[in-house]
Amino acid sequence: MSLSITPLSEIMAAEATGVDLRQPLDDQTIKSLKTALAKYAVLCIRDQSLDPEEYVAAASLFGAPVPQVNRHTRFSAYPEIGILSNDATDFHGTGERVVNGATWHTDHSFTERPPMGTILYALVIPEKGGETSFCDMRAAYDALGDDMKQQVDGLRAVHAYESRRSPRKMLTRTDAEKAETANVTHPLVRVHPPTGERALYMSTTRLDHIADIDLAEGDALVDELFAHATQDKFVYHHEWRVGDMLIWDNRCTMHHANGNYPRDQKRLMQRIMIEGEAPI
Repeated sequence: MSLSITPLSEIMAAEATGVDLRQPLDDQTIKSLKTALAKYAVLCIRDQSLDPEEYVAAASLFGAPVPQVNRHTRFSAYPEIGILSNDATDFHGTGERVVNGATWHTDHSFTERPPMGTILYALVIPEKGGETSFCDMRAAYDALGDDMKQQVDGLRAVHAYESRRSPRKMLTRTDAEKAETANVTHPLVRVHPPTGERALYMSTTRLDHIADIDLAEGDALVDELFAHATQDKFVYHHEWRVGDMLIWDNRCTMHHANGNYPRDQKRLMQRIMIEGEAPI
């Protein structure tokens, strides 16, 4: 079989079939995968069977994998791989089930150079539910009125590991982890490097406040933009299959996990993040 790229919705996302990431790929196939990611923002490469070494190698087609920030969820032999499992329970002592990433966010915006992309590889999925939802922040920006675009262009936002606006508490960190995650400031509207398009850049768990404007005014603006960007017309829900290797572009999307499946059903993913650049 040869590589085939097929859109998964009218909003965003595509699937790639006919490629085995365990095998060497020619330059044109790699270019086609990268082009599809830039266009569709979410790319699902179907039907893969990867051991950890092969997974790191496959991820490296899209850029340099970076070590996972949360040390306690790293794969022991491969610090680039994080384990996302619904076996986890609340680290704050409630014993409640943890659904990682259950609120709209873009990964690691609290860092100076947030990851360009995030990759999830599906090992075990529930019989039904457990989708991952994505919204297209390029389309959301394009749909803003001219007055709103003029208002948000040029604004900067402060991002923190755990923002004061976060709807959920973050995992407890060691002193070493805290030292790695000082607050940073990023543009509220960033340029998507592969396409030159502009995109809102936001995260419910990380965006703390808009810099240099009244706090209440900034909060109202952020609330309005979140409500706008997460409308159904900008959202795609990915229904997982075992063997999916799904990569998305953090520079022009937000995403969240869905916990809409029975607690006794297993969901196990491996995660890799790809090195990015400072937002502009």
